[in-house]
Amino acid sequence: MIKNNLEEARNYYNDTRGKKYKNLSLYNLAELDYFEGQFSKARAKYQTLLSKISARDSLANNILDRTVLMSQFAADSLDLAEYARAEFLERRLKKSESAGKFLEIFKKRNKLGFKAGIKAGHLYMQLDKYLESESLLTNLIQNYSGKEGIDQVYYLLGEQYFQQKMYKKSLENFQHILLQFPSSFYLEDARAKARMLSELVKENDV
Repeated sequence: MIKNNLEEARNYYNDTRGKKYKNLSLYNLAELDYFEGQFSKARAKYQTLLSKISARDSLANNILDRTVLMSQFAADSLDLAEYARAEFLERRLKKSESAGKFLEIFKKRNKLGFKAGIKAGHLYMQLDKYLESESLLTNLIQNYSGKEGIDQVYYLLGEQYFQQKMYKKSLENFQHILLQFPSSFYLEDARAKARMLSELVKENDV
């Protein structure tokens, strides 16, 4: 799949034998359908998988995330297809191209813009393009301050500033999560990082 030979990948997964790998192959076939914008086919395969695996299976969360995304944006299939293509570039490890595609989606300000903005910001971080990432993430905070998921943006900014050894700014973002998002998925990690950063800030102020 990474080499973009979709037909070869599809044949490989279809030919997979053995129960151990059958579910994983079906998942990858569903992913191929998703990346190609064949959402009905992808949804059917994901649903089949969900009926076969337990909630503790490592694939379950990935499948649920995909099915929720497709349901949420079912009326915006063209935008979702563009988003899926950007995800496919990311899967193929083409991070710079993927970030650019997500940025294009973000700039359109459509319903997927917020999610695309987070994706682009995170990818720019991974590429050490901190100016681009910071600009995008702060833009998200300014324009989507009440949006569900905005806590992730503060978390990413905290991580980015930490990577740049900008400890005070990093601490401010993690503390914001502690104060404003008590139910955040990132809460415990933000708390641990805030403690560590508090010590680093004290040491650097001495």
